[in-house]
Amino acid sequence: DGVPPERVLHVGDSMAHDVAGANRAGIDSLFIAAGIHAAELGLDDGDNNAQLDDARLAALFEAYGAEPAHVAARFEWGDLSQKFSAPFAHITG
Repeated sequence: DGVPPERVLHVGDSMAHDVAGANRAGIDSLFIAAGIHAAELGLDDGDNNAQLDDARLAALFEAYGAEPAHVAARFEWGDLSQKFSAPFAHITG
């Protein structure tokens, strides 16, 4: 039977592949802005406090004809083994 589409979230940083592909598949996506489109969005790799610009995001989504369900500035794996027994995904933004 599989997993119902409403229980799936595709996470990625490519508008052309991740977000557009999720849109075509009928599933939600989480767009990671500080990935391959960081420069287009004015995000600096070294600035963990950079703010997302709504106008730049809207222009990017329009340019690719796709829109994610959710947006996060960054996605980082961290080792929080002191608190948890497994690796922890930390989403910022």
